[in-house]
Amino acid sequence: MRLAACLLIALLLAGCAHRPGAGSLGDAVTTYAALSSSGFEEANPLLDVGSPLGSAVGSIVLKQGLKYGLTGLGMPHCDAHRGVETAGMGATGWNLAMMAGAGPPGALLAGLGAGILYYRLTDPAAERGFSCREADP
Repeated sequence: MRLAACLLIALLLAGCAHRPGAGSLGDAVTTYAALSSSGFEEANPLLDVGSPLGSAVGSIVLKQGLKYGLTGLGMPHCDAHRGVETAGMGATGWNLAMMAGAGPPGALLAGLGAGILYYRLTDPAAERGFSCREADP
């Protein structure tokens, strides 16, 4: 557990090209909150490590690895970041809805809504919100 926390801190302090964004952080925080309360279990077998903190940190590490993999395959930095963070925001919406008692159908709608909203707000062609293109290394 301490190793996972140390890795996350090192990643955040390293100044790497891909930093965790709102989707990654939102998913990690809501995952931790849900798993820390009774009645919730991690549904992703890759992240089911038996500890709320381990699952939360693991979700960030998994998303960061995916971003690096996508850019390594030639996808532009911003596109990889935006795509992965959109999925993370969808997971955040799902987690929040499940904690609110919406059940899977409501959580699916909340996740889709959160992902679509994030994707539209981070559209580099729009003049609103955050544009990853401005932060490209």
